[in-house]
Amino acid sequence: MLKECIEIFKKEYDDKGEALLTDSYILGRGDYSHIKVDKNTVPQTEENYDYLAQRDYLSGLLSINKPIDGTKKIHSNNYLSFFIKNNVIIENKAQVIKSIKSFYETLKILY
Repeated sequence: MLKECIEIFKKEYDDKGEALLTDSYILGRGDYSHIKVDKNTVPQTEENYDYLAQRDYLSGLLSINKPIDGTKKIHSNNYLSFFIKNNVIIENKAQVIKSIKSFYETLKILY
């Protein structure tokens, strides 16, 4: 039974590619590039929604032992992206810039 499921999934994936996984993906609340997603926004009407949804889905983090940013200014991170809360940027922009630089320096060492 599992073998049949895998065969069906493979056929569908070969036909649709990543769209099979991301077409029904809904972005969470937040700012994505120039698109703001909140409870009053219907982001599916934005021209870059599919592009952002696919990248957001594919960069999702399954698990991490420790964050790369020890200052905790970067809210969440993985090797493809990082997230910073708006209020943190507003409150302490200089520290956020240092955290971002440190983030990339650490990535250089790790990868």
